[in-house]
Amino acid sequence: MAASRVINQQSFHDGKLVLYQLENRPKQLWLCRIKVPNGNGYIYRGTGTSDFYEARKFADDLLDELRIKTKLGQSVTGPNLAKMAEEFETHSRAKGEPTNRDLAIIAFLKTYAVPYFTKNKITDISAKEIAKFFDWRRANSRKKPPTEATILHETSQFSTFLRWCHRRGHLDREIRLDRPKQDGSRRPHFDAADWRKLTRFLREWVKRGEHKSGPIHRDRVMLTSYVLIMANTGVRVGEARGLRWRDVESEPTSDPGEVNIIVHVTGKTGSRKSSPARPMSKRISVGYGTSAAGRWTARGRRRTTSFSVTGTARRSTRSRRVS
Repeated sequence: MAASRVINQQSFHDGKLVLYQLENRPKQLWLCRIKVPNGNGYIYRGTGTSDFYEARKFADDLLDELRIKTKLGQSVTGPNLAKMAEEFETHSRAKGEPTNRDLAIIAFLKTYAVPYFTKNKITDISAKEIAKFFDWRRANSRKKPPTEATILHETSQFSTFLRWCHRRGHLDREIRLDRPKQDGSRRPHFDAADWRKLTRFLREWVKRGEHKSGPIHRDRVMLTSYVLIMANTGVRVGEARGLRWRDVESEPTSDPGEVNIIVHVTGKTGSRKSSPARPMSKRISVGYGTSAAGRWTARGRRRTTSFSVTGTARRSTRSRRVS
């Protein structure tokens, strides 16, 4: 397609500022070209209006802003966002293996941010422009429309990237983004049928690994125990990973065929890091019966072990911090 011809061109400030329109454009918006103060090259901007006087005011204000930035020693051109995304990726890989978060930020930038801000310098990006970007992001997805939880996650990724740009000196200020509100919807929890399907698979999965190498069977047994302990005690992922034998004890019950296993973990009491943790304990009934968790036979044992919660969390002075 041939380039549109420039029409109605007008020059101001000894040629440092030029306003013009392009032929065959339906809205006939005014565009401006500004000579970089004390530098080489030009800066091109759209004024966003077809009114000449409003366009002239926009261009004059922009020229004044560029002059102030030049006097303060700030960059008035700067690299575009695509260049900064490439630099961020190079920096992440130069440190060694990039973290999962760095890889997620790189993928987000390349997929959505770079195509949207393709004509913007990094210094032109503001919180207002980013808000418009996320409005566009909601309507333009490679797959299904994003949830607000996804937008919240991507806002955090963009904030991390912008803070990195600020530390590198490409932004003269930190851009604080408004975090979108979550819709409050959660993924559905497991029902009894889902749980039976999972535990049935785990039993068969471990059984199929009996004739494989030692580490394979051992890891399957450990993962299955990990799932059962988490599901029946309600401990968090990190707490379950940190459990030690010293955190587990047993106590007799009135039923000779059953024993209570107490798992001691360290619970949270608030968001303050300095606040002391509250020791908690969970009871697990171990016996020959069945439970919602299904039955599970540990390796090397003949009897069947069933897990079920028989009590709520309680304070325990004997609990130890999980390391």
